[in-house]
Amino acid sequence: MENRKSSIKLIVTLLLAVLVCGIASSQSSPILPKVFMIGEFPEQYDQITGNHDDLLSAVCSNSLDVAYESWSDLLNKLEQHAISKGYDIKGIKLWLNVFWTPDGRIEYIAFYPKPISKNTNYDEFAKILNSFIPTYTSSMKHTKSYSHYGSASFPTHSIKAGKS
Repeated sequence: MENRKSSIKLIVTLLLAVLVCGIASSQSSPILPKVFMIGEFPEQYDQITGNHDDLLSAVCSNSLDVAYESWSDLLNKLEQHAISKGYDIKGIKLWLNVFWTPDGRIEYIAFYPKPISKNTNYDEFAKILNSFIPTYTSSMKHTKSYSHYGSASFPTHSIKAGKS
C-alpha cells in the first residue's frame, strides 16, 4: 500500500513538472506581431532576421539604383497610405527593417524612431503600418525571403535614380 502511494505521488509530481515546464516554455516565446518596435522582441527579431538573410540589394542584382527605387516606392506608398488614413506622418524619422516573402509581400515591419523624429504616438503609427502591410506588394520577387534595413523620413522627397 505504501509503495502504491509513493508511486502515485511520484507520477503526480512528474506530471506537475511537465506541466510547469510546458507553461514556462510557451510563455518564453510570445507570438511576434506583424509590426513591432526594434528591441521589443529580441529573440524573435534575431530569428526573422536570420530567416530573411538575403538583402534587397541582392534581390535587385546588386544595383543600388534599382534597390533605391524599390525602397523609395515603399516609402512613398506608405506616406500616401498614412495620408489616406488621416495620419500626419510629416516629421517622422526612423529606422525601418522590412521583411518580405519571396513573392514580394511584406511579412514583418520593425521600426525604431530616430532621436530627431517628431514626437508622436508610436502605437498609432504601428496601426498605420499594420494597415499598410496588406496593401503593398513589392515588384521585387526572389527565390526566398529577403529584407532591408534602412532610414525613412517623411515627407518623402525621392528623385528617381539617374534623373535630376
